[in-house]
Amino acid sequence: MTDKEGSASTSLQEQGDVSLQCPKLKESNYTQRAVMIETILKAYNLWEIVVSTEVINENKGHTTKAIIFQTLPEDVLMQVT
Repeated sequence: MTDKEGSASTSLQEQGDVSLQCPKLKESNYTQRAVMIETILKAYNLWEIVVSTEVINENKGHTTKAIIFQTLPEDVLMQVT
């Protein structure tokens, strides 16, 4: 998704006056994107879904996947679904 200013990022949700955004995954930004995704998921209390080996909450699992999938390019998304 491209925002008004032309940058390739996904606005995940507005939290007060702050819009939490994570860039689309590219070959050159894996580390930056990983840090952003972790921070955003922690802000929404969803990081436990990523690090847990148990199914904690199915709804939280779907929300977490949706947030991550929004930041993947189409070709990569089709490989992980």
